[in-house]
Amino acid sequence: MNENIQNPEDLVRFLEEKRGNTAQILSEGIVGIVMGSRPVIMTMEESKLTISCEVAHFDGSADPEELLKQSLLLLKQNVAILPYAYAMVSGENDESAHFVLIDSLMVGDLSEEELGSSLDSLRAALVAHDKLFG
Repeated sequence: MNENIQNPEDLVRFLEEKRGNTAQILSEGIVGIVMGSRPVIMTMEESKLTISCEVAHFDGSADPEELLKQSLLLLKQNVAILPYAYAMVSGENDESAHFVLIDSLMVGDLSEEELGSSLDSLRAALVAHDKLFG
């Protein structure tokens, strides 16, 4: 039976029982799994679930020209990896750049089928990323 996912506990149950992942609640509203060799972070807020997976990291000493070049290469790929998109994130005091694949789903009537489809899309996006960027 296809059930709705309403909270982090439902998310962990779905990931472990229906997808065969080992899932862990990392902190309030945040669930982590490993896909391939990459950690996937799922942040559940009141109205949305955000799924992100880091694919590249540049420390604060990265050449700005190289960072721009890599950013543009990733942005060009966004259409090919929908519903995921590349994004660059960093902390307020963090000079490094973290490139992630990211998707957001509305919570409330989030079905197992919808979440499963998003995770399948993430797997496909990771394969496409690895083919292009090694």
